Amino acid sequence: MSFSAPENDTQTTKEVSRRTLVKGAAWAVPVIAFAAPAPAMAASPCTPSTNFDGLTPGNTVQTGIVFYNSLNQPTGVTASIAYASNGQGGDSTPGGTGTVAATSTNPSWNYIEIEMLSELNAGDSVTLTLTLSQAVTGLSFTIHDIDKVRNGQNQVAWEDFVEIGGTFSGSPVAYMSALGNNVTGAGTAASPFQPIAWGDNPIDSGLNRVTVTFNAPVNQFIIKYRAGQNGYSGNQHIGLGNISYNICQPATAPSKQARSLSAPLATEPRLLPQDTDGFVGADGAVDGTVDS
Repeated sequence: MSFSAPENDTQTTKEVSRRTLVKGAAWAVPVIAFAAPAPAMAASPCTPSTNFDGLTPGNTVQTGIVFYNSLNQPTGVTASIAYASNGQGGDSTPGGTGTVAATSTNPSWNYIEIEMLSELNAGDSVTLTLTLSQAVTGLSFTIHDIDKVRNGQNQVAWEDFVEIGGTFSGSPVAYMSALGNNVTGAGTAASPFQPIAWGDNPIDSGLNRVTVTFNAPVNQFIIKYRAGQNGYSGNQHIGLGNISYNICQPATAPSKQARSLSAPLATEPRLLPQDTDGFVGADGAVDGTVDS
């Protein structure tokens, strides 16, 4: 399948973004419950996950989310979401931030928009803060579509910088990251995740995504999305995929000491399902090229 529609508008004047059309009633929507259909890629008993596929594209995740097991049952772990902005947007929810959008893939899957509006000044940002109801281990999520593009006049349309931070009771927690081939950086303020080469690559290429996994228990994390340069994008955005955690401990080596037959063995962890790439914006536009 060819992906030819642009990620965002690249006008040199400030205009209404296609995705902004969804914004009008977005923040009047009450908190969304994760219900109904089971996830297309169900979480294993070892990796409870959010179920963004149970949400309706065009609605918003306004205040909270729920984690589900492989039977689509709530695990009891929930998370509250808060948004803040600096610069473009004029409020805490610039553009379509928080809007649920669907991919054009088969099967389709949902993600959450994190977005800024034109015209951009370097350093403008949107910050998503997620606070869990209890600390969890192995917290992991994927951020899609970290890229940079020039328009037909060779002006910067957008350049995506992403910072990550996680804490446990206020103390920083380290994380590991798996980068797409067109992403570099460490996810810090000094070395944000950012694209290497110019271009709006199709999401199904996997070139512009990063998966973050925390190494220790965490009960809060932030995603800070900021403009790397001044730009003229109508709707600069990234997408947040499902969030999961690990409740199973790795198997340990057999002990040389005697062990009671009634003592339970450690449970082998299962692998996380891999995301399917290829999403479009909340307005239905497919990522791929740029309007000149």
